[in-house]
Amino acid sequence: RYGEYSDDFFKLFLDSDIVESLDYSEYENCNIIHDMNTVISSEYFESYDVVIDGGALEHIFNFPVAISNCMNIVKKDGSLFIFSMANNHMGHGFYQFSPELYYRIFEPNGFLVKNIILDEHKFPGPEISPIGTCYSVKDPKLVKSRISVVSSEPVLIMVHAVRNKIVELFSTYPIQSDYTSVYDNKTTKNVSKSSIKVFLKKILNCMPTTFKNYIIGKMQLKKYSLNNKLFYTKWN
Repeated sequence: RYGEYSDDFFKLFLDSDIVESLDYSEYENCNIIHDMNTVISSEYFESYDVVIDGGALEHIFNFPVAISNCMNIVKKDGSLFIFSMANNHMGHGFYQFSPELYYRIFEPNGFLVKNIILDEHKFPGPEISPIGTCYSVKDPKLVKSRISVVSSEPVLIMVHAVRNKIVELFSTYPIQSDYTSVYDNKTTKNVSKSSIKVFLKKILNCMPTTFKNYIIGKMQLKKYSLNNKLFYTKWN
């Protein structure tokens, strides 16, 4: 209705003055040709109010360079939006991405994460799926736990981050938050545990290994369900 690509949509409905597109080749008539596996020219740095990756990053082998390119071309106070694969999309591209990755990428590199949303949809093609169920994801660093998801249906990840200051990107490399906590000696083996948890652990240790592993596995499935309100909040 509004053309094969989204340019007209951005102009008509989001009041965009200028819409530019970047691609590996000119076969779809983009106006910027660049291989995102390589560093983009600094002439594009801090050029755009909004940068949108609508599903390219998972197809680019050199992800660290590609995400750096996306971040570098955003103006101060501008937004970066990412729509990518999170779960049950193996083979769609090179990668599937986790919320932890984006929280750790943006936090120290001048970006504020406004929201990370998981969209559980019916079919592998989210664009042909009926409206799915969306969940806002908390930062694993704040809940002090790895945030994983085991889902029966495909899941898309959507990210909105705002560039609140200009800094040199990746002067240090991201480290998963639970490892950082250990390395910084913020957790120790002497952490106090509730008497109930200690009691339950003793009971588990008395069980046959196969049955014990079954119980632990069931507990993991419950923990890593999208129904876990400690990790996920339904988002409209």
